[in-house]
Parts: sequence; C-alpha cells; structure tokens
Amino acid sequence: MLLKNFLKSQSVFKSLADEQDLDALSRAIYVQEFPDASIIVQEGKQGKELYLLIEGKVEVTHYDLVSGTPCVLKELKVGELFGVLSLMDHLPSAASCVAVGTVKVGILPRVAYNLLAKSSAPIALNFQLAVTRQIANDIRHRNDALRGLIG
Repeated sequence: MLLKNFLKSQSVFKSLADEQDLDALSRAIYVQEFPDASIIVQEGKQGKELYLLIEGKVEVTHYDLVSGTPCVLKELKVGELFGVLSLMDHLPSAASCVAVGTVKVGILPRVAYNLLAKSSAPIALNFQLAVTRQIANDIRHRNDALRGLIG
C-alpha cells in the first residue's frame, strides 16, 4: 500500500485532505520494519522521531520499579502516532514502545517534524491538528485508566 493512501485512510489525518499535503507528508516519512520485541521507543531516552503504526501491534510499557518488570499501559492500533511528547518537549520518553510480532512503522525525523510544526503553510496547521488529535486520544485513554483505578 502506498504511504499516501494509508495516510488518507486514517482518521487522525482527516484534516490533510489536500493531495499536495499528503504527497509532502508521505515524502517526509520513511517506513521501517521492526522484528518482534524490538524497542522502538526507549523509556528514559529522548525521542528523535515521530512514529506512525502502519502494520502490526505495539505495546506501550512502563518499567515498574516495585516489581522490576514492565507494565503494559496500552496496545497501539494501526494509524496511531507515538513518540509525540518526547519529540515535542525534548524530554525523555515516559514509556517504551515495543513491537509485538513484526511491525511496520512510518517514521518522521525531528528535522521534518520541526519544519512541519513551524511552517506557516496550510500543511503545518493540518499536521498540527493530526498530532493534537493523537494527544487528545492518549489523554482520554489515560483518563479512562485512572477512572478504573479509583472506582
């Protein structure tokens, strides 16, 4: 599947309806395959890329200091962005993202992300809306998890 068609089919990118915007974004993203158990994002390391799950499953895990084991926080769905916060705030990642089976991921390097985030072109606003949608989805997921903990 062409990356452009994949982007067009994902709800997080619905604001990128313009063919030129989709072309530009698909040229900025490269696709990489990761084998099972690959750590795509490492907890505690600063993020340098934004990731888009194209195929497969990725678990978001956090290392539990008490038990000494990773705790699964979330399983990402195809079309979800990850690595967003560390890329934006230049701080270490709060969790790891680990491949479950072979996965295919779209990767947007920091340089390309910065160009998109700081540009005044229409694609910049539409891309920022896509990232904002993902952050909102992540916050909703965390809120649901917290509600489950407190009753």
